[in-house]
Amino acid sequence: MDENKLDLILSEIGGLRSEVGSLRSEMNDMKFEVSDMKSKIQSVRSEFTEKFQKVDDEFRKVHTRFDHNESMIGQLIHMVGEQNKANKEIRAEQNTLEHSVDILNRRQLRMEADIEVLKKK
Repeated sequence: MDENKLDLILSEIGGLRSEVGSLRSEMNDMKFEVSDMKSKIQSVRSEFTEKFQKVDDEFRKVHTRFDHNESMIGQLIHMVGEQNKANKEIRAEQNTLEHSVDILNRRQLRMEADIEVLKKK
């Protein structure tokens, strides 16, 4: 009976060795899969970093253009204000000149009338 127990123990040890071998094989497969996953994750990370950098660069370009446009709009607003001011001054001067021309025309008419009166005398 001791021999039967010994054979049973040896059989169990053989079975355990087989299971351990199987577990080692599965563990090696898992290590390979983990390594493959890490590689894929690193690839995705690199791709994401590259795309993010491109987006960041484009954002900076747009931001620079926006700042430039804001500056140009500010200058344009100032120029329009200056132009409006100049237009008001020109209109005021034009009104003054028109008024002066009207006065001169009236004086000319009076003078012509006076000349006609003097001619008739």
